[in-house]
Amino acid sequence: MFSKTKNPTFEIKVVPFMPSIIIENEDLETKKSHISGSVSILIKKPVNIRTITVSLKKSKLIEWANGSHVTRISFDNELIKHSVSDTVIDVESDLEIGRYEFPFFLWVPDNLEPSMKIEKCFIKYFLEATAKLESNSYLLKIGNYFGSYSDIVPIPVLRVPKILKQYSQKVAQQLPQYYSLYHKDDLKVVLMIQSQYILTTNHYGPIKATLYIDYNPSENMPKKEVSCKEITLKITEEYKFFEKVSGISHLDKIVLGKVEYDFEQINNKKPPTVKNQNQSNSNSIETLQNNLSELSVNDDSSILASTLTDTSPSTNPIPYKTPRIDADPRISYELFLPRFDREPQPNIISDNFSIIQYLDCKAIIQFKEHKEERSLTETSSSEKKVIEEKVLFGGGVIYGIPEWAEEYINSIPTYENIGQGCLFSDQPKVF
Repeated sequence: MFSKTKNPTFEIKVVPFMPSIIIENEDLETKKSHISGSVSILIKKPVNIRTITVSLKKSKLIEWANGSHVTRISFDNELIKHSVSDTVIDVESDLEIGRYEFPFFLWVPDNLEPSMKIEKCFIKYFLEATAKLESNSYLLKIGNYFGSYSDIVPIPVLRVPKILKQYSQKVAQQLPQYYSLYHKDDLKVVLMIQSQYILTTNHYGPIKATLYIDYNPSENMPKKEVSCKEITLKITEEYKFFEKVSGISHLDKIVLGKVEYDFEQINNKKPPTVKNQNQSNSNSIETLQNNLSELSVNDDSSILASTLTDTSPSTNPIPYKTPRIDADPRISYELFLPRFDREPQPNIISDNFSIIQYLDCKAIIQFKEHKEERSLTETSSSEKKVIEEKVLFGGGVIYGIPEWAEEYINSIPTYENIGQGCLFSDQPKVF
């Protein structure tokens, strides 16, 4: 339990009360971040201890290679330069054999870089407690030989990004986000997501997304029928490392989640194929596919009601709308964003690195030749010819919320129902 030194006269251990340090936005005028705990000392022989100092220390390494050139930014166990970054416990007494507990309280600067670990790059923090002996102590004289009487434990520093303060636990209260994939030549393709804030936990189900297609050509343009063939949604986490003086930088990316939708099956009166690389939202996808598989392949409207949300009031069951015929030419495809394969790190821009999550969307839009609608008595086995395909890309920044940040945000009291309580009342209380 206690850290060992070569001299078994006493042992010291620092014990923080919380497993991590959570700091909020550095714009706050009032310092909120702190850490408290106790220093436990086990005395095996009487000793005179003057003070115990508790400090927060930092170890940092950022390294990347561009060809044969290696850029490295590093330092170890640097004392955080802040007027309240360490605290001193005055003991100044002879301690007899036994166990002693000394509580401590340490303010933490709000401008600290958060802990992180990305391949060879890391930022780590440590809490260190060091006992200083009286100058005439025999142990002090031999301390240089046997080493210092201290204990050090790792403690992560977690930063809550300012943007997460806008996050609402209730999805209905969050504003949707729109990403334009294409806006040209009478064609508009837009991806709408239910929320920019994506939880790591499965408490509220996957985030919904909708792909809107609005095709409205001019009168002199030939008629075409438009539909979506495939949609791929991918969440990536981007790490950028940079050195300010030289301007050298390095970029890394990892995929946090990916899902693919194949809507070409609808033309064959089958439910769309969903390829999901991660297993997190497999239950939602499996439920969707099971529901679709139970539908009759001849019941086009039922399939579309479950797979496509048609904004047109028309009862036409096909997954496209012909301009100038329908009241509303738009069509839309209901989707789910992928779940995270691994826990994301909060978005941050620091002195030497940045972490940002992105949602990337790839959509393949098909244009087919337009054929006038036939009467019910007429039949034709010919399929409509694909005239053109457009591969569209779009997306933007999202905010992955790790589990610890979700728990922290949920622990902050809300005041939306404060008027419903009985804090003040003009009615006398009956006992």
